Amino acid sequence: MVRGAGWQVEARRGLRAVRGARVRLPPGGAPARRRITFDGFVSYEGRRFGVPYWYERRDCRVSREGGYLHVYSDDLALELAVHAVTWDRRDSWCEGQWADAQPEELPSQPVTTSISQVELAPGKPAFAKFDFGRWA
Repeated sequence: MVRGAGWQVEARRGLRAVRGARVRLPPGGAPARRRITFDGFVSYEGRRFGVPYWYERRDCRVSREGGYLHVYSDDLALELAVHAVTWDRRDSWCEGQWADAQPEELPSQPVTTSISQVELAPGKPAFAKFDFGRWA
């Protein structure tokens, strides 16, 4: 990974070497580094955008081009997701953000709860004096 002045020089030129190929950076320069939350979202401009679950790192890079937000891997080798930027404050999910086959939560102990109904006492209940139609 390139840090410091070398990164700024390459950002000014708009080019970045990735695995032998040159990748064109967005007009604003180097994409901003963001941390991916535990639930698979990255925050940008006060909104949350989804990142695929198969991406194992905790950091990614985010850049906005017009009406689209591009999410890249931390080393800019992969484009992970593209989101349409709207004024809506709801979260924006991406394809493959969650695995379909996984349950939300597995129980840690087997369920042993049993429910039974208690029979009423044969005499008048304590609050029978307030039920004017039934016990009169």
